[in-house]
Amino acid sequence: MNLEKSKMKKYFQLAQKKSTSPYEFPENKKQLLIVSNNYRLIDALENMAWQEDAQLRHARPCTPDIYVFAASVKIIDRRYLGARDWQTYCELLEDLNNDTTEYPVRDEDGEILLEAPLYDETPVIIIDTNPGGFAGDENFIVPEYARGEVFYIDQRYVAQVVQAAQRLLRKSKIEVSPVRAVSEEEAQMVKKGKT
Repeated sequence: MNLEKSKMKKYFQLAQKKSTSPYEFPENKKQLLIVSNNYRLIDALENMAWQEDAQLRHARPCTPDIYVFAASVKIIDRRYLGARDWQTYCELLEDLNNDTTEYPVRDEDGEILLEAPLYDETPVIIIDTNPGGFAGDENFIVPEYARGEVFYIDQRYVAQVVQAAQRLLRKSKIEVSPVRAVSEEEAQMVKKGKT
């Protein structure tokens, strides 16, 4: 019983950290971004991130977190993220990584807007339970335009997800942007002109 209480206490602490994570500024270290509510996996990734001197950040469903938080590795449960946000993420990858655009990109006046492509080469580990089981489910399409490695590992295989994330993290460079989520209080203050 003590072990069960200890585990529940740990998961409660992880839930608290998960709820504050999007609002924290990223540290100047490699970033792991996770979209999941699997606390066993989150605990294992948190431990690995600490060992690797990296930061584990959480992206919330129904928010732009998955698109705007820079990361060395993204770990995504597509079902938890939601079909609409997954579709939007795949469309963003297509916009960024599709090689049909001619560079430099210019505005109507001929001014250069973009000198060269901005590819998103972030590796993605898709951790849906039964990730191959979505045949015919057009809401959870394959990220066709991903330029980084894409892995499908059932989130129940915690050790394999952590090993893959650690391997990818070790061979990545630091990807940090100062982006963090804005709380509702901060958003209200901005609206009222108090910042």
